[in-house]
Amino acid sequence: MKRLILLSLLILPFISSATVFNVEAGGNQNVTPYYSPQVLTIELGDTVIWDFVLGQHNVTTTSAPVEIASGNISSPGTFQYIFEVAGVYEYECTLFNHADTQFGTITVNGPDGIMESELQGNTIVYPNPCVDELWIDFSTEALVEYISIMDVCGKTFGDMHWNANAKTIQVGHLPSGLYLVEVHTDKGVIRKRFQVIK
Repeated sequence: MKRLILLSLLILPFISSATVFNVEAGGNQNVTPYYSPQVLTIELGDTVIWDFVLGQHNVTTTSAPVEIASGNISSPGTFQYIFEVAGVYEYECTLFNHADTQFGTITVNGPDGIMESELQGNTIVYPNPCVDELWIDFSTEALVEYISIMDVCGKTFGDMHWNANAKTIQVGHLPSGLYLVEVHTDKGVIRKRFQVIK
């Protein structure tokens, strides 16, 4: 019994730290379709609940690290989603011509400490998003010692093969999602975010 209570006390702070956000979805032929609020910034593990208060609508991502599709929901009704992948989620209602005014953006922040960083100069990773290969171009004259990749939760995927001539690394083995590439050089570490899509 003591172990169960101790385990509950250890888990409870992680469960209670997530936040729930509500977005109102409304509008029909007499009222301009809308989401309110239209823009949200949340943390990894937070939940968003869309409350359908007027008409029929949906939540469909147009650009996101993970696809979200609620299906058509008539009011009154709700749709909820727990965001477990950091990144920027752009979405809209695909019914009729609702997307003209009914669209929104949710930015999901990742864990603290996993941030982009630069050396003096400018580093570009492309294409972003990518499928199989990521090009890294940096203007600073630094010698690459090794490259590693981590996901938004900090899991490292080990050293990656760096093609110095082509300035590329192979990322086709990674599942779809957001990542951070770390370029370890003789002048310091460069960190850049990129997305893999399949």
